[in-house]
Amino acid sequence: MKGNVFIGWCGDTAIAQMVRNGLEEHGYVGVIGGENGSATTMYLGQSIINDIDICDQAIFIFQKKNGKISPNTLFEFGDALCRFPANRVFAFYIDIRRNDKSIPSDIAGIWAENYFTKKGQVGEKIVEFFVRPQKNVVQENKMELINSYYEMRNSISQYDKRPFCSEYELAQYVLFFSQAAYLMNDIKEGSKCLERLASASHDRINELEQALRFGQGYLSIFKKLKTKDDKIFLQADHFYDIESTFNDILDVVSEWPANMFKTWFEMLLYDSLNYIRVLYAEDPDISADDRNHTFLASVPYAEKCLERCDLLAKNKEDEQCASLYRAYMFRNLATSFLKRNEPDEDKAVNYLKKSLRERKSLLEYYKIRTISSTIFESFEMEYYIAVSELLEYSTDQREFERDVRSCKTYLERVNKLHIEKKHFIDRIDRKVQYEEAKDRWQKNT
Repeated sequence: MKGNVFIGWCGDTAIAQMVRNGLEEHGYVGVIGGENGSATTMYLGQSIINDIDICDQAIFIFQKKNGKISPNTLFEFGDALCRFPANRVFAFYIDIRRNDKSIPSDIAGIWAENYFTKKGQVGEKIVEFFVRPQKNVVQENKMELINSYYEMRNSISQYDKRPFCSEYELAQYVLFFSQAAYLMNDIKEGSKCLERLASASHDRINELEQALRFGQGYLSIFKKLKTKDDKIFLQADHFYDIESTFNDILDVVSEWPANMFKTWFEMLLYDSLNYIRVLYAEDPDISADDRNHTFLASVPYAEKCLERCDLLAKNKEDEQCASLYRAYMFRNLATSFLKRNEPDEDKAVNYLKKSLRERKSLLEYYKIRTISSTIFESFEMEYYIAVSELLEYSTDQREFERDVRSCKTYLERVNKLHIEKKHFIDRIDRKVQYEEAKDRWQKNT
């Protein structure tokens, strides 16, 4: 089912029952307030609070009884607003005038459009009004969403007990939660959180099912990475297993109606399919032909990811998140052109420069804005990796000297970074050992 919906009512219980029947036709469970109370219960209050506890949304049907709206239903309404986001609480007025003084002004002002009469199919109209916004695309700035990782982790881990959004919206949060777990160096706990959610929720909507599969598959990449001879890579069995999962998900997502959620999902899938190919191609034990083929096969995924980045960046609020994935793709494209059997150094250098530009823009943007220190350190490290990788292709000695100095200054500050980043710090260090770096630069100029 798609979730439990509390139905609060005053007046005619028949309308509440019609709404429950209509919700069931759309895959929801309608929980009518007070129905679960027993004959021995002196007050229904606790029973109704228990009913609200098991729900993630609420519908309130207000009718007058003896000339007034029940204060108990208003109390339940306030309780629901404390528990659920305002856009998950729906109020409907039956046979009540818009300017009726019995309706508290705050409530009337927010839900002023939801007035009906008992004539006609009022239950169907209420259900139709409820169902329409269920597939809202999450509007939060995606980098801010990633930055609120621990808050998101807490909400997702308690979703089965305290739902905070629809399953459709949860699917979107799960996508960015998986990305945030990586950026926040919290792979283990992030994976556990998604595993708990997957085991706690059954018969979930398809969008959430695919998002959970993707999130768990994405985080599994980092748990299966191997290192050898200054290389980080995926071995064949892990690569093919993850690739199969991502391709299955892509087949499903490609059939969905076009909207921003689908675009984000496809962008993340193409990014991941590109990334695992680059990681597999780095395995020192595969053949040269297999490596070359894998690098070549990674390119179309990068191009499709970049197409979606361009679409998403049209929303200025998401420009930084799109920039982050552009940086990933440009760097991976540089690797694929540089390490194939017939390297194309010009294209590789061009992509490295594009990646550096994206990294620099992110770094400058977040130098003057609030963001997690862990994420900022990651942006900073990746910026200096890009600088160090371009050293040997520099054509200007002053720029070369400046970049070496800036990298060395950075290295002096980061000798106590997380152990997970030690490999990358060492890689920058090797690139900027002055004499060796200068020799490589002189050979290329």
